Amino acid sequence: MLTISPDQEAFDFEKHARVARDAFARVRGGYEDFAKRVEGLIRDILKRESFRIHTLESRAKALDSFYEKAQKPDEQLPGKPKYSEPMNDITDLAGVRVIAYLTDDTQAISEIVKREFRVLETIDKSSELMANRTVGYQSIHHIVELSDARCNLSEYSNFRGLKCEIQVRTILQHAWAELEHDMQYKADAQLSLELGRKVLLLAGLVEIVDEQFQTISDESARLRQDTLDRLRIGETETIEISGITLKYLIDHELGFNSTTSAGHYLFGAALTTKLLTKSFDDLKKIIDDSKELVRSIASSPLNWYYAIVIRAVGRDFMKRFKGAFSDISDDSNASWQSFSDKVLAIEPPMT
Repeated sequence: MLTISPDQEAFDFEKHARVARDAFARVRGGYEDFAKRVEGLIRDILKRESFRIHTLESRAKALDSFYEKAQKPDEQLPGKPKYSEPMNDITDLAGVRVIAYLTDDTQAISEIVKREFRVLETIDKSSELMANRTVGYQSIHHIVELSDARCNLSEYSNFRGLKCEIQVRTILQHAWAELEHDMQYKADAQLSLELGRKVLLLAGLVEIVDEQFQTISDESARLRQDTLDRLRIGETETIEISGITLKYLIDHELGFNSTTSAGHYLFGAALTTKLLTKSFDDLKKIIDDSKELVRSIASSPLNWYYAIVIRAVGRDFMKRFKGAFSDISDDSNASWQSFSDKVLAIEPPMT
């Protein structure tokens, strides 16, 4: 137990935190601008590298949260504050959170952070849990500053020397962390041992599910690469139409278009397999037989492909289309009808 001599005055934690909070309140707007600037920078970098994430968000630390943190006593010396200089010692005054889909994504994003910022400290909560052979909160925290090169640019010069905490985690890790924090915050007292055990069990399940999603993603990528390799060497006899194979066929037969999203190819594949064929080789022959006949009305490679499908299906196209895709809106149906009429007016269809 800590004893205080008569001539030793107890440390005033509330006053310490209040003075620090007032100092932070005067500059919090600058940290809010800094957090938004770091968020925008990360967003631009990920977009440039075509890196898909779930969510990117930023904030400056709330005054109440800062006040509570500044009041904390030192664990080893409980009569002293944990943060003797809160404005310097508390490193998450500006914060950015990147929520990714898969665990491998969190590692890749962390490498981008290390490349683009001056990293002062990295804390990998997963590694800490593994070292302690336990489960719980998982996330990667990077304490960063802007690089000198970036601070020399006028738009970043005001942020020289400021620290930002960048958290990187998966969707599942984020869901668990938010729910666990909410339960702890709303509880009247510390969670009971039984409830705490259940929370930890859920953390273990989250970790297992994250691992399985990563395994599925890796296997999907392997199968995709295997399919592309078979297409390149002409082993197409058993290949069926999918978003990947349709894109490959359109790219090589009708022209490459970098602006067409994966979703459009998935819809095109569904259209093809429901109304025409599942065979890659059969579809290639249909394209070869029809592509020159409808080239004149094509505004893009995918649009050209749709014209080929409509001609191959024939006069019953719209009837079969509406039957297969009953969720298509009336406006979209009208567009398909207009396009179909143009295609079928070029020359009598095959059926």
